[in-house]
Amino acid sequence: MSKSEKAARSVLFLIILAVTSKFLGLIRDMLMASNFGASIISDTFFLSNTVLILITTLITHAINTTMIPVLSKIMIDDGISAKNKLTNNILHIMVISSSIVVIIS
Repeated sequence: MSKSEKAARSVLFLIILAVTSKFLGLIRDMLMASNFGASIISDTFFLSNTVLILITTLITHAINTTMIPVLSKIMIDDGISAKNKLTNNILHIMVISSSIVVIIS
């Protein structure tokens, strides 16, 4: 399988995941509307959900735009072991910081 075929399969997989995610979100919204209607409870849920999605989207985009070029440069300059070491360090920092947030909450 060539690189372009692998890339096309990866893109297709991501598209399928995105469409599935949107469909499940629509089902969630329909269930929320049928159970709670338009009330202060549903408005509070949607507001808190939107804030959470905004924060996670900002963090995800920040990681994607900074981490991928840095990892590519490190892999070219220092090799795959240095790239794996940096990735492990970043994952450990994220797990520790997430655990702290969960404990505080």
